[in-house]
Amino acid sequence: MAAESENRQTWRFGAFEVEGRTAELRRNGVAIRLQEQPSQLLLYLLQHAGEIVTREDLRAQLWPADTFVDFDHALNTAVMKLREALGDSSEKPLYIQDRKSTRLNSSHITI
Repeated sequence: MAAESENRQTWRFGAFEVEGRTAELRRNGVAIRLQEQPSQLLLYLLQHAGEIVTREDLRAQLWPADTFVDFDHALNTAVMKLREALGDSSEKPLYIQDRKSTRLNSSHITI
């Protein structure tokens, strides 16, 4: 039931808004197109904002157990595409902090 209520939330951070039900990302009210993996990554990070999320947590959330992919490359690509959509950078991250684990900087999020 908690996941269902989280899917009905709307998160706001900076100029961005994410509708949990549709996973739509908007900047200043304008929809930004995201592929499935970056979109799911963003929702998961929003649901765990401020928490340290391991790469293993992300693998389990984003790819079914029977999926065989180059996980590191696929996750790095999803993070890169999400950063691009948010105008974030790995050198001076505002939203996504990524080292050996990943987390969304919760100081910028309101629900």
